[in-house]
Amino acid sequence: MHALIINERSRRSMTQKRLAHEAGIDPRTLRKIEKGEVVSPESLHAVYRVLGIAPETVRQRAEGRELSTGDADDSPTSDVSRADVLKFLRMAIIVFAVSGLLAAVTIQVFPNAQITIDSPTLCADVPPQKVVEAAQAALPDLALTFDHAVRATDGCKVDVTLRVPNAGPTNDAMVATLKSHGIRATVVRHRRPFF
Repeated sequence: MHALIINERSRRSMTQKRLAHEAGIDPRTLRKIEKGEVVSPESLHAVYRVLGIAPETVRQRAEGRELSTGDADDSPTSDVSRADVLKFLRMAIIVFAVSGLLAAVTIQVFPNAQITIDSPTLCADVPPQKVVEAAQAALPDLALTFDHAVRATDGCKVDVTLRVPNAGPTNDAMVATLKSHGIRATVVRHRRPFF
């Protein structure tokens, strides 16, 4: 068994000190293992685990049998331990959960459309916020946010950003609804969310 450990450690270019550290044993214990001296089964199993030596390989070597795929020293062993696989799975679950949460927040929070409302009155006569409130009353299912107002020759242009859900109204439907409430509007930008 000690030859198997020495060969695998050498193949991985690991020092005795590093292997002992990763296995959680004293370097003197590892030296005993590599000399073939008796040590606790826990220490031996810790070294096997770090080196990726399967218990089946150890058992067959102890019984003097070869693996059916050839000599264990010549066959590749896995560099991935069970703990590494579990750590990877935990991280994948966390990343998946966080990305789903971010997608949900993005859907709910960030605007994906902009409407310009043409107000026939001057910006000074009717505050742009009042224009936005009238548009919000016409489109109660959408959250409108005042962006900015620009004085035009024939009144005031008020830019509004809003969040339109995937199943929300189309551009034409939004313009028609606003028009039915006496509000002239143009959809400047509208990107449907992709999830």
